[in-house]
Amino acid sequence: MDMQSLGWKFLHKETFAHSDVLFLGDTANYVNIPHVIAMVGLPARGKTYIAKKLSRYLNWIGINTRVFNLGEYRRNVTQAYRNHDFFRTDNNAAMTIRTNCAKHALEDVVQWLEMGGGEVAVFDATNSTYERRRMIEEIVVKQKKFKLFFVESICDDPNLIEQNIIEVKVSSPDYTNMNTDEAMNDFRLRIEHYQEKYQPLHETEEKDFSYMKIYNTGEKIIIHKHEGHIQSRIVYFLMNIHITKRTIYLTRHGESEHNLKGLIGGDADLSVRGKLYAEALAEFIKEQNIEGLRVWTSWLKRTIQTVAEVKAPQERWKALNEIDAGICEEMTYEEIQKKHPDDFRARDQNKFSYRYPRGESYEDVVVRLEPVMMELERQGNVLVVSHQAVLRCVLAYFLDKPASELPYLKVPLHTVIKLTPVAYGFSSESTLFNEKIAPPINSSGNIPIISSTNVPDIAPSVSPLVTTTKLTLPASLSPEIRIPASNRPENISESSENGPKIEWSDIDIGDEQRNQTFMQNNITQIDEDFHEYYNSTVVQNEGFTNLHRESIYADCSNLTINKLLSKSHRRAMTVKLKFEFPFYGHPITNITIATGGFIYAGDYIHSWLAATQYISPLMANFDTSLSNDSYVKYCEDETSFHVYWEQVLLQNKPEVGPFTFSASLYNNGDIVFAYYYLPIDIKSIDDDKHPVKVGVSDAYIIDKTVVNARRKTIFEYHRVNFAGNQITNSTLIRLTPLQTCHGFNDCESCLENEIKFQCNWCPSLSRCSSGVDRKRQEWTNSGCDRTQISDVKMCLGLANITTTTSQSNIDQPKNGESTSQSASSVTQLEPEKSSAGFFTAVCSILAIVFIVVCWVFYAYTHPHTSSGQFLIQYGRPVAWSWRRGEARYTAATIHM
Repeated sequence: MDMQSLGWKFLHKETFAHSDVLFLGDTANYVNIPHVIAMVGLPARGKTYIAKKLSRYLNWIGINTRVFNLGEYRRNVTQAYRNHDFFRTDNNAAMTIRTNCAKHALEDVVQWLEMGGGEVAVFDATNSTYERRRMIEEIVVKQKKFKLFFVESICDDPNLIEQNIIEVKVSSPDYTNMNTDEAMNDFRLRIEHYQEKYQPLHETEEKDFSYMKIYNTGEKIIIHKHEGHIQSRIVYFLMNIHITKRTIYLTRHGESEHNLKGLIGGDADLSVRGKLYAEALAEFIKEQNIEGLRVWTSWLKRTIQTVAEVKAPQERWKALNEIDAGICEEMTYEEIQKKHPDDFRARDQNKFSYRYPRGESYEDVVVRLEPVMMELERQGNVLVVSHQAVLRCVLAYFLDKPASELPYLKVPLHTVIKLTPVAYGFSSESTLFNEKIAPPINSSGNIPIISSTNVPDIAPSVSPLVTTTKLTLPASLSPEIRIPASNRPENISESSENGPKIEWSDIDIGDEQRNQTFMQNNITQIDEDFHEYYNSTVVQNEGFTNLHRESIYADCSNLTINKLLSKSHRRAMTVKLKFEFPFYGHPITNITIATGGFIYAGDYIHSWLAATQYISPLMANFDTSLSNDSYVKYCEDETSFHVYWEQVLLQNKPEVGPFTFSASLYNNGDIVFAYYYLPIDIKSIDDDKHPVKVGVSDAYIIDKTVVNARRKTIFEYHRVNFAGNQITNSTLIRLTPLQTCHGFNDCESCLENEIKFQCNWCPSLSRCSSGVDRKRQEWTNSGCDRTQISDVKMCLGLANITTTTSQSNIDQPKNGESTSQSASSVTQLEPEKSSAGFFTAVCSILAIVFIVVCWVFYAYTHPHTSSGQFLIQYGRPVAWSWRRGEARYTAATIHM
């Protein structure tokens, strides 16, 4: 079922598309009928505030709701707003425009409710006359048979009105070109124009309407003829809201003993560091001097212990208890995966709706939290101390996050999230406490804190007193807790919801201590490898993969579903990055995403994208057209780019199940592959019709004329491969780029470096290179093979040296790189003394050459045959050519 239709499940009734339902008799007797909530009231009375707040609440409980603001329609059809004259009652031309805008908005309301899966539409407008409200009734009730409920906001408190004008209306798009005083005066005149014809909801004139009247944001409430479950929920909610300024503080309990063991659920005590956080939290609350603060906790010991030192009235809520893991309580995620693999897989595929056996789902937690949220709406300043899953639900409510994002919201340990009401919602501010894993760094002895505003996560912070060295682990997993030089169990923290969450940046520990640390946190395997261009780290742990997935959602406000790639086979699409991505030392800005589970990073688009120059988390014969649940998604910000292959199927073996994995590129050159679900071993994937690869590869391309024909030839000069048995569910692979010759910008640094490559300086290009990289042709065409400088003493005389550039033969360099000569190279043969023997030898060689050429031609022209796949996989270094005409494929129609 669609996530946005979950609200009807609370009624225990089946939901159908509204256009497919035939209603017989009086529709008032039906429950599953779409609703239209029409706001009523003068400007600056809080209608939009109520509309958005109501929409947020209904969406949170699973009822698909949308606000249709008439002001936005008016601004879309009229020119730039001039002044209040547009709203004069005698301005007939403007009145016609406003009426047409209202009709257009109502048409969109009806269309969305009928065809868009909508359940409740909020029509946010003044609707201030009997005539306008009768028009709404005619369209919504009499024509479309929907239910209609009016909500009128009445305010006669001049202070509230003035406050609303100052805080909200002067920042309206209508007043972008006016100063504050002009905007306020104009808006007051606009209100006067509306007052001339304003007709409040009338109990006699409109006795057949269902409505609710709210006076001065809740001082008095009148309810008339409300009916049905939805209207009852709306009344219940609006009776609890207020606009009093207040602040809500959210924090998880301190680190617990179960966190250290990787166990989910249970009722464990705080660890040593958890107790230190409790002390720091009490000091923090005391310093804030919060008036009238109340503290709410769950019934579990770890939350009660966290606020033991907080001096404020405290209240326990059973509804704030952590999500019930049922039969999985007090198990590690590794144990769940082994003992209940089906449940483990189901949870990964739909984390919001998945219910632990004899336990709860996130959806269930939302239901039990509703009374808490209603009380929270009525309260002043409150500190809520609860658990990760529960606080994710609370954050989703206040920050208006959909169900699909809710299970991945970040709520780190030892962090206070401050929510403050703004015009039509809440702003968030997070404060991360550096746990006392080192002595205090300031003279007052307080634990240092770092604050960041309006961000979903916390920026990493490192105490300067923690002695560190480098441990290569996925950089995308930003620090929450750091491992100090001392080997104490309490220095490791894990998330009770997502498994281990070890915070890394630069960590200095020995091999023995590191292995003990990983063993304590149920990390099954850490493999490090060192290559010429990249260092690689393979980590097998569900906590890390979940954390990485959460970091993707944090980096991107939403993942874009590419419709072409999500419903096709052997297709690719080129995307321009917002940053320069260093790949093998060369900055690139254009990449090509392929349905086959890889990213092509070459400069030329051709028909053999799978051959080389790839970034491949899992290259295979995936076909996203086989399932409606298969997607290729991507997102980016200024520092990272993420591609997400979700539930993709193998074309030749769809029955084995869906694969879900991702690739992340970072502006520092790091590459992270994450594997969330692999139904079979990678070694078992058939490569007959498509190569199967995991790793990265780069090549250079030689463009030359052979017998009056322009030819391009690919030479693969480096490849990093990962064996299939290294990769299982919950595996992370991080590739960290190493220094290459391209990073040196002058002759001396080029030749005096201590990296693995034999770097040379080319004066004509002013470039440092080993001669083997993707700019190989430029190097040879500029004569760098002949004029290159390899002795640092020669750098001093560069100014007096005149170099000549000539076209050099295109040969492979002899500097130890993994390359070989082009297939067009000719081998010299020494003649035999015997002419007969010579003739026989020549004939044999010609026959062998002819057979080989025929086979290569067949394999080249038939890339999906066994011969073609053999040539792709074992023909390295790659020396395949294609005609210029073959590069005419567009990014949307590439065949691999």
